[in-house]
Amino acid sequence: MMVDGGYLAEARASLESALAEIPTSGLLTQALARFLALAPDLSQRDGERAVVLAQRVFAAQSTLENLELVAEALAEAGRCEEAAAHQRQALEAAAGAEAGALGSDHLAILVSTLQRFEAGAPCRAPGASSPAAGPEDDG
Repeated sequence: MMVDGGYLAEARASLESALAEIPTSGLLTQALARFLALAPDLSQRDGERAVVLAQRVFAAQSTLENLELVAEALAEAGRCEEAAAHQRQALEAAAGAEAGALGSDHLAILVSTLQRFEAGAPCRAPGASSPAAGPEDDG
């Protein structure tokens, strides 16, 4: 995969091009939104565009994964309070999920992400070169 090889600009261009060719693709929209919100290279991120795309995906398919994506996009755009509100909704949805449907690791990530959002600006996910970057930052 291009992202693993460090070719982030090329990966972004490929996603942009693919989405331009198939603008109704939910998977491409979700992939580009995730990239723009969580790319390891902060210079490849675009929070406001990620918010628009993530909200479009969530409107089409209201899943926990897409709700988390909206929250991360909002955080990347510097909208920490909104990100925290969406992350709380994600935690509520996860708590309402069938027992065992989500692992304890996923719940722990939801909680730690909420804490990052509640801490205030900057609440974006750290980039690969950030000292706070950890394994959950792989996007």
